[in-house]
Amino acid sequence: MNASAAAPLNAHTSTDELVSSLRARRDYQAAYAKWLHAAANLADESTGGDEIFDQLCSAEEDAASQFLAMRPPLRWLIWRKFELLEHVLAKEDRAGVRDREREMQALAAIRADLLYLGFDR
Repeated sequence: MNASAAAPLNAHTSTDELVSSLRARRDYQAAYAKWLHAAANLADESTGGDEIFDQLCSAEEDAASQFLAMRPPLRWLIWRKFELLEHVLAKEDRAGVRDREREMQALAAIRADLLYLGFDR
């Protein structure tokens, strides 16, 4: 995604910039929805067997990683990553897991996004 996709839209915004911005938002929201769907599938207790559970875990981890790697096209969409982080922390805490690799990835992605979106200014 280029820097103009996150730029605010105004009366001087070109059609190409508008289309780029809308595509970036669509792609970001689609990645978020993919992660939500994978997380919901993983939480569904009707799934049976270790092999299916492992596949669901892998799908959720892949969706989370893809989402975390994306830049939010609008400033307020950064909070979606905080939601993912909260979910991961709560899930791993309930499971007694103390490996914090995913949390570190989420925090690094959020920090980079905050800097990218100018929250340091």
